[in-house]
Amino acid sequence: MSTPINIHRYADQWFKESFNVSARSRCIFVTPDRVEAGKYTTGFDCSAIVQIKPVCDYNLVFSEKVIDMNHHLFSDDMSKSDVFAWLESQNYQLVRSISDLPKDLVSEIMIDCNGFWVIKDEEFYF
Repeated sequence: MSTPINIHRYADQWFKESFNVSARSRCIFVTPDRVEAGKYTTGFDCSAIVQIKPVCDYNLVFSEKVIDMNHHLFSDDMSKSDVFAWLESQNYQLVRSISDLPKDLVSEIMIDCNGFWVIKDEEFYF
């Protein structure tokens, strides 16, 4: 399921107003859940699950309630206020260190950073 682009734009505005982060347009999307990450390798000739390590100051935006925003059903005609209300109800948080994430988190994480390392894991190439 793909989220309509207007929903991403409204969400981006909400994240910018709430956390000063353009979370839907300028962040790297990651998940600590390898099964969930593996879903994004389907349909590609060569794909991999990798680790992302920020190399400078960074922000992490997440909600323990949202495993993947694309899993939620949004209609193209949702208003900005409806999207804002939904996002507000999801209890999004911003932290500035990976160690500040909940230990059992399986949700998508949006990383706001200016640089990062990609660390490949040979075991997870498809």
